[in-house]
Amino acid sequence: MRAQKVANQLKLREWSRQIVECESSGKSISEWCADNGVGYKNYFYRKRRVREELLESSEASLSLSVSALEEPETAVFAQVPATSVIPYKRRC
Repeated sequence: MRAQKVANQLKLREWSRQIVECESSGKSISEWCADNGVGYKNYFYRKRRVREELLESSEASLSLSVSALEEPETAVFAQVPATSVIPYKRRC
């Protein structure tokens, strides 16, 4: 199971690299696909898969950040010696 997840991550990284390469090539998507042996429809499938993975990973890290904020903090109390307390004087 772990090996499959690693293989999937490697595939998505490669697809991401290809998408960036295509977008920065200056060619149309169909031209880039023909030059690089990637099917036109497959390009958009890969782009969708990469986008979904990025969204899932950003949601997961956002979830972790929010849960860290929701953890209760422990209160810290300091003992103050009675000699340092200012006596309360009642005013009329």
